[in-house]
Amino acid sequence: MIIGLFAATAALAGLLIVLLGPRRDAPARPAANRLGEVTESKPSPVDPSAGPNAALPPAAEVPAADSSRYLVVDTGRMPWAPPTAGPPPRLEYLPPGSQLVLLARPAEIEASDEGRLFLRSLGSEAEAALGRLADWCGCPPAAIESIQAGWQGGGTDQVIGGVAIRLTTGRRLPLEEATRKRSWGATRPVTVAGETYYKGQGLSFWVPADEDDRVLVVAVEPDTGNHAGPAGLVGSLMEDTIRAAIESRDLPEDELAANLPRDLAVLAGMLDAERHVTLFGTPHYLLNRGRAALAGPLATLLEPLRWFFGESIAAAGLALHFNDQCYLELDAVTPFGQPPRKEAPELYARVASLPSAVEAAVATSSLHPYGKVLVLRLPAMLRLLVANARWAPEGEGVVINAYLPHHAAHNLAVATELTLAQAGGPTGIPVAGGRPAAGDDAVAKLGQTITIVFPKDTLETAVQMVADQIGVAIEIVGPDLQLEGITKNQSFGLDEQDKPARDVLGVILAKANPDGKLVYFVRKDADGETILITTRAAAEKRGDQLPPGFAPPGKR
Repeated sequence: MIIGLFAATAALAGLLIVLLGPRRDAPARPAANRLGEVTESKPSPVDPSAGPNAALPPAAEVPAADSSRYLVVDTGRMPWAPPTAGPPPRLEYLPPGSQLVLLARPAEIEASDEGRLFLRSLGSEAEAALGRLADWCGCPPAAIESIQAGWQGGGTDQVIGGVAIRLTTGRRLPLEEATRKRSWGATRPVTVAGETYYKGQGLSFWVPADEDDRVLVVAVEPDTGNHAGPAGLVGSLMEDTIRAAIESRDLPEDELAANLPRDLAVLAGMLDAERHVTLFGTPHYLLNRGRAALAGPLATLLEPLRWFFGESIAAAGLALHFNDQCYLELDAVTPFGQPPRKEAPELYARVASLPSAVEAAVATSSLHPYGKVLVLRLPAMLRLLVANARWAPEGEGVVINAYLPHHAAHNLAVATELTLAQAGGPTGIPVAGGRPAAGDDAVAKLGQTITIVFPKDTLETAVQMVADQIGVAIEIVGPDLQLEGITKNQSFGLDEQDKPARDVLGVILAKANPDGKLVYFVRKDADGETILITTRAAAEKRGDQLPPGFAPPGKR
C-alpha cells in the first residue's frame, strides 16, 4: 500500500547501514530535531472531479502527456503526465537474484530544497548510509549521480546484497593504494573474468574497467564465502555480479541488463530511471525472506501489506520526484494470466480506503504529546493524495500517480514514521486476501491444472510462474544446487498446457537437470507452507520428506 511502500522507501535508506556497515564519524541526530524541521505547505489541491485532461495548479510544470505510454481505457481518471520522460533503468550492476531494489539520485535530490528536507526527515541512519557511500568514493554526497542497491534473501532473517554508485560527470574515483586502504580498509586484489576487484572483510569493491573510474560496485560477502541467494551462480556475490555485468555489455542500451524474473522484468520496463527515488520488488520477498527490511516499527506493516498486495500483485514499485510539486507513482504488475484491466480499479479502491483506516487506528491509540499534531494530520494528507490520484492499466500492469504540494514528501515521511512508532502501525486496515496461512495443503494445490508456455527462460522464472498460478511460494535452495554444479540461470523452453501443476513442475526440474538430481519437498512454518527445490542427495542427507508418490524425474 502507498503508506507502507512510502515508509519502506524511507527505511531502506537506513537499511543500507545494516547492509554495508556504519560510518565511523556519522553524527547522531535526535528525532526531536527532525520534527522541528518539518515544513508545512499550503495545499494546492487538484479538483478530484476533473477529467483526464484537467490541468494541474499553475505552479506545476508538467510535460505534455505521452499518449503512447498509457493504455487508453475510459476510467475518467487517466494518469497525470509524469514530470520526467526518461528510459527504464538498465540495472547493469544489480546483484543477480535481487528481489528488492532501491534507486536514488543524490546529486539531484541535494539540489532541491524539498529533496534536502526529505533526506533529513529520514534521520541519522540515512545520513550515515549516504555518508558511508560518499566515503568509499572519496567525494561529497552531492557528487553521487545515482545509487542502485539490490537485496536478496541470504538465510533466515538475513538480507544480503550490493550497491552500485555512479559519480557525476567529470568526477573520478581516487584509486591510489593508500586512498583505497583509507576508504575501504584492508583488501586483497582478486581477478575474475578479466576484471579485478578488491576483497575485504565482509565487503568487496569493484571499479568496472569500462566506466572511466566513475562507478564503484560494493557487495556483501558472507563469512561462508558462498552466498545463499537465488542467483544460482557459483562463487561470491561480487563474482556473480561481475560475470552478469560482463554478459550484459553487448546488449543494446535500451535493453534491461539484469536477468530478472518475468514479473520484475515487466515492472522494470514501466519505470523511469530519471525519478529521484524509486523502490521496487516482489511483495512475496518483502513479506517473507526479506522481512528483515521491515525492522522495528515497520514490522507492524506486515499484515496490512499482505492485505494490500494479496495474491493479485506480483511486483510493485513506488517512485518519488521533487519539483515544484511532489510527484508519486505506484506501479504494479499482476500475476501471469490475470488482466490488469480488472486489477486497476481494485488497487485504486484499496488506496482510497487508506485514509479512513489510518484515521480509525490513530483514533484508538494513545499518542505521545510529542508529534501528536503531525500524526493526527496524516489521514488528511492521505485524503489529499487520494483526491489527486489518477489510475489506469498500463501494458501488463497498473499505474496510479498523483501530484501533491511541494513539501508533501518529507511531511509524509515524518508523519508515517511517527504514526508507526506511536500508534503501533495502521492496525485498522483489514487483513484479507493474503498468502496462504499455515496449514494450507501445498501438495493438494499442486493438483491444480495450469498452463505455462515460453520459448526460452530460466529455472527460477519457470518455478515462479508455477508459484503464481497455484498460490504457494516456491523457493530454490541455491547452495544445494551449487554442490551438484547445477545453476538456476540455465535456459530452456516449455510448452505444458492444461496439466496438473505437479506434472509441470516435474517437467521443469527434468529440463533444468536431465540427470534427475532435482527434487522438491514442503516446509511448514509460522508463515504457511513453502515448496523448496533441492537435490536428491541433499534431501537424503537432511532427511527431507518428499511428497507422497513423488518420483524424481529421470533422464528425458
